[in-house]
Parts: sequence; C-alpha cells; structure tokens
Amino acid sequence: LIWADGEPAQGTATELHTSFRLPADGSTGSVALIRLVRGRPQVVDYLAYAGLPPGLSFGSVPDAQPFYRLVLQLPTPGAPNLPTALPLFINEWMASNTNTLADPADGDFEDWFELYNAGAAPINLAGFTLSDDAANPTKFRIPAGTMLPPHGFLLVWADEETGQNRPGQADLHVNFKLASAGESILLQAPDGRPVDGITFGPQASDVSAGRYGDGTDSIQLFSRPTPGGPNQLSGPGGSPPFLQAIPDRIVTVGQPLVFSAVASDPDQPPQTLTFALAGTVPLGAGIDAVTGRFAWTPSAAQAPGANEITLRVTDSGVPPQSAERTFRVLVLAPPRLQPPGRPVLGVIALTVQATPGKSYRVEYTDHLGSGVWTRLGPDRVANASSLLVEDSPGLTPQRFYRVTILD
Repeated sequence: LIWADGEPAQGTATELHTSFRLPADGSTGSVALIRLVRGRPQVVDYLAYAGLPPGLSFGSVPDAQPFYRLVLQLPTPGAPNLPTALPLFINEWMASNTNTLADPADGDFEDWFELYNAGAAPINLAGFTLSDDAANPTKFRIPAGTMLPPHGFLLVWADEETGQNRPGQADLHVNFKLASAGESILLQAPDGRPVDGITFGPQASDVSAGRYGDGTDSIQLFSRPTPGGPNQLSGPGGSPPFLQAIPDRIVTVGQPLVFSAVASDPDQPPQTLTFALAGTVPLGAGIDAVTGRFAWTPSAAQAPGANEITLRVTDSGVPPQSAERTFRVLVLAPPRLQPPGRPVLGVIALTVQATPGKSYRVEYTDHLGSGVWTRLGPDRVANASSLLVEDSPGLTPQRFYRVTILD
C-alpha cells in the first residue's frame, strides 16, 4: 500500500509515501511503475483513469492482469480487488400513476421508478446514467452528490422535469417519461458498463411492477405499491420478513467472529423464521438456522482477504418470503513484531506491523519458562501501518517480547 500524498518525509521502510498526489474530483490521472535498465527508465506497468468519482477506486479485476481495469465500488486497499458486479437494481416502477403518489415538487401524479442498493456499502451514483432508450443509454446523467446507502432506495420521477432537481433533495427527476403501453429502463455505470435493465409490457393504472424480494430476478405486480421502500405482496402472509442491517467487520486470523442476526416478521401472527447463508460462503463459516447465530474463525490461509457474506432469513409462508443482507469481512494477518536492533543509549526500539484503528498490547518477560509476562506501557491504538514501542531493559542480559491485538 503506497500513500500518494506528496509527503515523502513520512515514509519508512514499511510505509511508503510518494512525492506526488493523484488528481481527484473527477479529473483524469495516471500512475506508472518504472525501473532503470542500463540507466534508462523502463515502464513496467501503467494505469490511467478518467472521471473517477470520490470514494471509488480503479483497478484490475482479477488482480494483476493489465488489460481490463474498471471502477471499483468497494475499494480494498492492501487486499484483493473485489470482482463482484454492482449490487444496483431498478427495483420497482409505475408507468401509469393516476392516484397513487403525488410528486412533492409540484403535486402532480407522474411516472416513477426506484433504484435499490442491495450491497452492504454506500454507492456513489455520480456519473451513472439512466435512459428508456437502448439507442441512447446515456440520456440522463445522475448528478454529483447522489449517494445511495446500503439497502437503501432512491425514488426517480420520470417526468421530463429535470429543473426540479435540487442539491440535497431526496428524489431525482429525469428527462424522460415511461410509456404505459410498455418500454425499457436502463442503468449504466460511469464507464459505460450496463448495470441493470428491465423491459415491461402494458401497465394497469396505479399498479406497480418490480422485483420480489428486493434485488432478485422475480418480477411481480403490486397492487400496494411501495415507492422508496421494500416491495410487498398483497394479502395475508404476503409481507417478507425484515432483517436488520449487519455492519462490516475487521478480524484477525484466529479471532472468532460471532454475532446473532436480528429479524422479525410483520405478519400477524408472526411466522417461523429460518436463517441461512447464501452465495459464496467462506470455509468454516456457519449460522444456526433457528437462532441466527453466525460464527466464523478465519484461518491463516484466508488472510489477508476481503469477503462478502450474504445472510438470508426465510419465513414459513406459502409461498415462503425471504430477506437478505450482505456484509463485508476484512481478514487481517496476525500482528508482527519486527526483531529489535541493538540498544541505543540503553533504549530498544520495537516496531509492530499494525492496522490503523486497532488496539495493541506489547508485553515482555526475562525468562520464557516463567510464564509471567509484564505489560510494556499502556495499550496503544495504531494510527498508521506501524507502531513504535520503546523499552529500557537496563542490565538484563536477555528479554523476550510479544504483541497481542485486542480488538
């Protein structure tokens, strides 16, 4: 991991800082890896980017291949790049809104659709494009500052009234309308990759259509539309369970990750809920189907690594309804204590390879066989990738040190 901060004086043997910065805020930039061959510079690798929104990264997928690079919605500094598709969906739409929901900007009943972020991280929508025409997929470009939180919804008014867009407002207005006779809605990433698209036929008035459950491939009609919220079927037992959001975690090899998922069923009487893991499940991870207790202790072979884990809860209805949450677990290698050098003026300098924000405890003993370890100063919170600890052992002929990560 190299910090392109223009502050080379902060560099150490284990933490590199460049003398330059990378252009940001949607600019065009590049970075090159160069070596000297017979005194002449030779480019080993080269990367160029353009229009990169804040909070996103740009890189190779899969890692290390130099031909196909793309915008990464989930940056993973110091860990493998995540090749997953964007978890963005056109989730619900209504092309004949006669009496369901009035546009708060002008009070009119107008076409609408919603975008849904099925992932566990916020997505910056700046530069994404929306359209109802495959021949012109970039008809409307989403403005800067449009963020979609994890498992959040964005209501889009298809009213051809883009002048109603205001900074900080909750809804979005695009420059096209929806045809009640049927058409398409398209969503593209800033680099032109198709993200999602739907095609629908004739629409009845005040009946919406969309994905059930949210973000899935199952398309249903909804006589009870829910613009800006989770899609729901009508009738007894038609509501899916609700699963509370699961925060992302950072764990170290050998550190147990244990928590209980919290879910509820809105139907009366509540139905029986069953928990399971979906998609790619890390080796050793599991969940209790009844209690929702998740447990995983990452092994050395799984570090370092970034893992996306999806947890699903399903009710006992007919047909059964389900809800999912995806969260991210970053697995770190164990902390390392570099061998100290010789004392300087009686002081030994110890360097701990660390993770910023994590707490560490350094201890010492003069006799390994005693089993007694003494804390060397207070516990420390790392604010960089290395932690410097000093000790004055005096005339002790030998001393042993160990480091423990506390969280």
